[in-house]
Amino acid sequence: MDVFDYRILRVLEEDADLPLTEIAKRVGLFSASAISKRIKRLKEEGYIKGFRAVIDYERLGFSFKTVTFVRARYGKDYNNRIGNWLRDMPGVSSVYFILGDIDFIFTTVSRNREDFLQRIERLSENEDIERTDSRVVLQEFKSTHSLDIF
Repeated sequence: MDVFDYRILRVLEEDADLPLTEIAKRVGLFSASAISKRIKRLKEEGYIKGFRAVIDYERLGFSFKTVTFVRARYGKDYNNRIGNWLRDMPGVSSVYFILGDIDFIFTTVSRNREDFLQRIERLSENEDIERTDSRVVLQEFKSTHSLDIF
């Protein structure tokens, strides 16, 4: 990895749909083919996992965002069982296994309160979950996979 690779990653985080010539201009290289080769290498080496669309879920009617804290019942491999179960739940946007009094944090995006309640009621079906505590997001200041570290 050199300075140009980091610049390419930064530009792709901002807009992966840019033409190679524009990426070359922004990172200070003069050849679209050089950019293409570097992007291919970055993918092959696992630095770039893929390219995907950033969807405006609020525009689609999914504006009810929540953060839920989960306390688990400890047992063999409970973290993977619960983590995978939460990950596969419709509407769940992120799941974290954490240290402390709480074992998991997960976020959801729903159409409304009723939609969220239907989802959250499923948690009582999982015997590995001891208790939950949910919070409604009132205002979002940042939501991105771009970390602005390059």
